[in-house]
Amino acid sequence: MPRCSSRPSTRGPAREGEPGRFRFWTAPGAPYVQIYGIPSGLDYGTRKENLELVPGLQSVRFELEPVYALRFEFRVNGAALPRDDEIFVGLSRGIRAVDHEGRVSAVTYWLFEATAPGLYEISFEDVGAERFHPIPPRRVDVREGETTEVVVELRRK
Repeated sequence: MPRCSSRPSTRGPAREGEPGRFRFWTAPGAPYVQIYGIPSGLDYGTRKENLELVPGLQSVRFELEPVYALRFEFRVNGAALPRDDEIFVGLSRGIRAVDHEGRVSAVTYWLFEATAPGLYEISFEDVGAERFHPIPPRRVDVREGETTEVVVELRRK
């Protein structure tokens, strides 16, 4: 949901009209708009847009790039490890694009955003090595506007 802020005034949520259209009120000047949870499929984060507003009714159109994401879950005997488990730390070092120029960046320890769709190879080398048996590498297909779920069943040493 969009939020707006026209420093130094306080933030306020936008009102949703028809799907994809929002109204918000702010003083003239240079506010910024933060868009939460857009596009769908991702349940995190913000996108920011700086605007220059003048008095009166205005229309602003946001051209959002499609999002490509991977979400990891590690399980032991079917139960998911807590999100604050150290196994997630450093996971991004092992994610590489296959035959394209895509890159990934961590949004959280378990959620990653990719710059392009396509095939990604995940190496789990040293991930949880002190507690679990080695995890074989795998390839996942990342698609536009979707969150690719990567569920890894672990075996304790």
